[in-house]
Amino acid sequence: MTKIAIIEDDAAFRETLQSYLHRMEQSGAGEYKFSIDCFQDGLSFLDSYRPDFQIVLMDIEMPYMDGIKAAQKLRELDDTVCLIFITNMAQYVFKGYEVSAMDFILKPVSYETFSFKMEKAIAAASRFGRQEKLLKTESGYARIAVSDIYYIEVVQHKLLYHTVRGAFEVWGIMAKAEEEFSPLGFARCNVSYLVNLRHVMQVRGDYVTVGGDQLKISRSYKKDFMQSIMLFYSQGGSAAR
Repeated sequence: MTKIAIIEDDAAFRETLQSYLHRMEQSGAGEYKFSIDCFQDGLSFLDSYRPDFQIVLMDIEMPYMDGIKAAQKLRELDDTVCLIFITNMAQYVFKGYEVSAMDFILKPVSYETFSFKMEKAIAAASRFGRQEKLLKTESGYARIAVSDIYYIEVVQHKLLYHTVRGAFEVWGIMAKAEEEFSPLGFARCNVSYLVNLRHVMQVRGDYVTVGGDQLKISRSYKKDFMQSIMLFYSQGGSAAR
């Protein structure tokens, strides 16, 4: 079951999107099953938001709060949900990258275009959905969402997990952490840091900004690190903002 939110002020277009989703269910031989919630504007969506949606379809031009501002607020609540903008204004595409939109649907939209983009989003939601790790620290255990990890730092024979909840220190080696986290959207920027690509805010010169920290990108890791970023986004990875 894929839980989808539609935020669209045009009732007729909301119905169109719902009919397309139902058509996907009927034509997919049981492959797709959706739970759909509809909202007329961004405010009503955010007021009742719970982080249990896998995909959000967001109109941009709406009353009270436009889709870009609503998406900015959404990212404060949920940094893993796949966000797709719906608009008839192509110039908003670049704005979407600021809030880590996975894709855009330009109005009017055909069923073929919609279903193609939704198949990509469903695959991404499955790949990059919420996952958790149990860390054994000196004071006990800490359950951390993978999406909440900014980066992992090796300090002598320990690993320091820098997260939205602070830093957690555990015994471990970077090689094993890299093996475990690389399939989950992490990449090394140098010998000391394993970066969660969802949290890459900026790459400038030989530095990457992650979770407010600037980390050095070493020459030997730079090519692979940049390729990892491009691959992550090409596969539908969603960054946190």
